[in-house]
Amino acid sequence: NFYCMDGKCNPPDPSQMNKKDFNKAIAGMAVVNGAAEEVKKEQQNIAIFTGQGLQCRKDVVGFANCCNGSGWGKDIKLGHCSDQEKKLGKAREDQRAYGLGTKCVEKVLGVCIQHAEVFCVFDSRIAADVQIQGRLGQLGIDMGSAEHSNCRGISVDEIQKMDFSKMDLSNIYGDI
Repeated sequence: NFYCMDGKCNPPDPSQMNKKDFNKAIAGMAVVNGAAEEVKKEQQNIAIFTGQGLQCRKDVVGFANCCNGSGWGKDIKLGHCSDQEKKLGKAREDQRAYGLGTKCVEKVLGVCIQHAEVFCVFDSRIAADVQIQGRLGQLGIDMGSAEHSNCRGISVDEIQKMDFSKMDLSNIYGDI
């Protein structure tokens, strides 16, 4: 049943409904809801969609590679990887990670024998999309480098400057 406050309403015309517009509207509401959840966690110095810098190791000789981008947790060779590296692998699979580059983490006689790939990892795809397309793409605020990651959250002032109509949030439709 369709109800209205004054009783003079017409039911919506299904032929005028557009799935694409609906998906965009729902994605926009999901962004706002995600931001609200972040604000609840942090009452002072509000930062929305904060990420975490994580890294995975790989030896130059190929003996160990915890940065293997496919089959995380399924490949027995990844059993020696840390929980943090496995968490990063899952985030990469879920499209919640943004790569910052590679750095040397272990040298012997001045020669790098182990590298690490560094990423900003976010709690949700919504957070990753807003960070990558909004903070980085629209505002031009980088996320740092492999040596110095900057996965900080977005301030209220910054999020107000973003044009969400220019963001492609289609990869979160399925999550919603």
